Amino acid sequence: MRYLLALFAITALSAAEVTVVSPDGNVKFTLATNAANHLEYTVTRNAKAVMDKSPIGILVDGTDLAAGAQIGAAQTDKVNETYPWYGPHAIATDNCNGAQVASTHPKGVYPVEVRADNDAVAFRHLFPWTGPRQPAQAHDFHVPPPPPPTPHTTPPANRG
Repeated sequence: MRYLLALFAITALSAAEVTVVSPDGNVKFTLATNAANHLEYTVTRNAKAVMDKSPIGILVDGTDLAAGAQIGAAQTDKVNETYPWYGPHAIATDNCNGAQVASTHPKGVYPVEVRADNDAVAFRHLFPWTGPRQPAQAHDFHVPPPPPPTPHTTPPANRG
């Protein structure tokens, strides 16, 4: 199963959930629908939560297209390329797995594009519609609380 995850970089866990896995298999972005039929996402790295369940959505002309949305088919892709760069490295590398996930809302179907590389994830909403519209983000970032501090002990003073 692990081989299949790495090969296809995406798994459909149920009709309402899609997971995109980084090339090294350590980072996972899961897009799902919650009990209220609203899109949400989680991110893990090395099986630890990086982003708890968080709403993902976009408002278009006042309508949240993630509310009442259904997740449909996912088209997967993989990018592994290098190109010259004028930043701290002369060559930039883009190595990620991705998917365009069909999201169906009563106002239409639009894909949510997801990318997972070995140290980051990204998502965006793509709109096939034309004409004037007023989009606004409707997602949130729920970062898990930090682990409790590890108590440390001070060695006893040398009394010699």
